[in-house]
Amino acid sequence: MRLLCLGDSLTFGFALPRGRTWPALAAAQVGLELFNRAVNGNTTGGMLAAFFPEVKAVQPDLVFLMGGGNDILYGGDLAGAKANLGCLAHLTCSLGLVPVIGVPPPVCPPVRRDWMDFIDLERAGRQGEEYAGWLRGLCAAFGFPALDFARGLPQAAAREGKALRDYYLEDGLHPNLPGHEHMAQIAAQALAPFGR
Repeated sequence: MRLLCLGDSLTFGFALPRGRTWPALAAAQVGLELFNRAVNGNTTGGMLAAFFPEVKAVQPDLVFLMGGGNDILYGGDLAGAKANLGCLAHLTCSLGLVPVIGVPPPVCPPVRRDWMDFIDLERAGRQGEEYAGWLRGLCAAFGFPALDFARGLPQAAAREGKALRDYYLEDGLHPNLPGHEHMAQIAAQALAPFGR
């Protein structure tokens, strides 16, 4: 089966080799053909604009959708992220494809000092938690498969007796290689029914 991934740097795999990102690791483990079309800095509006061209080009069976973090960090409200992500999920269904929804991992302070100039971290944290809950509700209401990194990554840290920060790059926004390895395990478990 063919998996198209749309999203931002959390799906692209900021600062990591292409073969070591969570989508690449999970797809290899499960046996999916991966097309990672996520873009660093992308918003849900950018994902919506790219949706039809990418679906036409890739002809996927599954479409993974995870975005909204940049909508929040750039100062937008949650209404736009919710509307766009919900629209993307239902557009996917309308084409007879399976939408798989990602619940983004949390921001993990301290965040890069130069980025703090344009990020209201307290507001972003509150909105991120609200958005995560909304995404879970969306998946529950419509039966969409969910990859809940917001819960799964902290749980992995707790199981290993480590701080969540151990799974992030110095910027506090992007998971590092161990973080991606744990995200791949979360993804592979959820995507297993669609593999080989």
